[in-house]
Amino acid sequence: MKTSNPKLYEKISKFDFSDHMLYDYDYEYNCEDNNCDGICRCGTIVNFQIESVVLNENFINKFFRLYNKDIKSDQYIFKYALDRIFESYIKKYDYEIFRPNIIHSYYGEELQGVHLEDFELIELLIKIKNFNHTKLIEQILITEYGYILDSLKDCHYEKEDLHFDDIKILNHKYVQKLDQSLIDKYQDYWSFRAIIDNNYRLIDGYHRTMAAKDNPNSFYVLRAIKNGHH
Repeated sequence: MKTSNPKLYEKISKFDFSDHMLYDYDYEYNCEDNNCDGICRCGTIVNFQIESVVLNENFINKFFRLYNKDIKSDQYIFKYALDRIFESYIKKYDYEIFRPNIIHSYYGEELQGVHLEDFELIELLIKIKNFNHTKLIEQILITEYGYILDSLKDCHYEKEDLHFDDIKILNHKYVQKLDQSLIDKYQDYWSFRAIIDNNYRLIDGYHRTMAAKDNPNSFYVLRAIKNGHH
């Protein structure tokens, strides 16, 4: 498959995720058949398994540097998009989007980083650098849900600084089913907590928003506003 941007594709595909994940693997040895003669040179890495990926602000800032600020949108919205797109792909495909980079040495195999191997995801990460704010936020929603709600069509987005009680949460049944471990994960979330519509109705970001329920501090959201309105 041919990439739309070979230079950026190479940067993204060579980015090392190993410092931002927990993983484990085993070694297999067959010294007798490989004539190791007291010094093992035949270790082979097997059973590589990723246990978790840490998508924090430090990781996003590091990944963002691959673009050299060559983007068409606000950098804070762009970083938010990176975070949400990675979260969506990991939720859909688990850790199959990654591959271990295993190299040979004089003393057996060694792990030299963990990289993305999903062509579709890498191409999306390339494509979004040319998106404006609106198209970027719509891409976040399409990646997560597959479509744009009618109430969000023909809109632009503005940042707003709100408190929890400013947001209208209408789907109370869904709130009761939220994963508490995810709510806990987002207690100190560093980016936009939610996407809301023009009437302050919560659209996306239930876990992130509920994590701020008992926090007296305000937080930033992205509000959809119909074009031609303020």
